[in-house]
Amino acid sequence: MVRLLLDHVDRRRVYQALLSAINLGNEEIAELIIEHPKYSEISSDLKLHGKAFFYQNKFNDDNQFSEEITPLILASQQNRFEVVMALLLKKETIEKPHKCHCACADCLAHARRDELKFARSRLNAYRALSSEAYISLSSDDPILTSFQLRKELQQVAKEEKYYTVSRQILSTGFAAGMMNEWMDNRSDG
Repeated sequence: MVRLLLDHVDRRRVYQALLSAINLGNEEIAELIIEHPKYSEISSDLKLHGKAFFYQNKFNDDNQFSEEITPLILASQQNRFEVVMALLLKKETIEKPHKCHCACADCLAHARRDELKFARSRLNAYRALSSEAYISLSSDDPILTSFQLRKELQQVAKEEKYYTVSRQILSTGFAAGMMNEWMDNRSDG
């Protein structure tokens, strides 16, 4: 039934359905959408034109997710391992935020347009990058990656004025969790 519906709705609805399925924890439907040809078209558009273009030109104001939330970011933040794996197999990535005071044209334009929204997008990216699902499925050395990311997040928390408390919690919480998991695995073996 889901496949039939996917064949008959427009792409923006497919994209929103994927985000909703991930958010609700329905991994089976999320994986069906990811495997559907319309998702490949959406993914190509996003890579070619960028998220902002896609949202401005394809979506209405009834979106429940902000434009920086991609399926991979949402699935990673919620530790939906199967969905993260399916998206990684489709060559989806999470773009690592630039340094706090980056002066590249892209960062300056985003900050000028809406500084708070830009900071929120950076926080969402870091939340996804620091998730257990994303680190364990995308890194050759999850322990090293988690400690490097922890160090980076601590530096970002010092430099950036928005979301400092959230970043401090992220930087202390996920590395400790990864370390505890690693220690548990060592004691089992």
